Amino acid sequence: MYCGLQNGEVMIFDIRNTKEVIESICPTNGSQKCPIVSVVSIPSPADNGNEGLLVSTLQCITYYKRDTKNKFVGDLLETPPGALSSVSYEHDRSQILASYKPNTKFPKERHVLMNLNFEEKPTVSTVSTFEVELISI
Repeated sequence: MYCGLQNGEVMIFDIRNTKEVIESICPTNGSQKCPIVSVVSIPSPADNGNEGLLVSTLQCITYYKRDTKNKFVGDLLETPPGALSSVSYEHDRSQILASYKPNTKFPKERHVLMNLNFEEKPTVSTVSTFEVELISI
């Protein structure tokens, strides 16, 4: 079980014993310690070895994968700017759907569909952007 914290840290628990933390992942994106918006587990078929975590804060999405020492190492994904509100992952298509809150620069709520490419370093490419104007009733 994964638990994202306000300081940008992710704690991993065994669901059978939630009193003890198995492992902790600290932010690797510099000194930014933003609250975690979502943690998405990426399961891996035995043939591709891309098992990992997508961890999103209000500002960025980081892909974490275990290194040769079995520790999580993060790669910051270059995603569109804005204040993230939600991130989900579609395993069969290897796609990310990121939702962004409206702000002064982007006055409409945005939903960005991106392909997650696993090459030497994980990258994303935008497939489509949907904008929604929120109307008060």
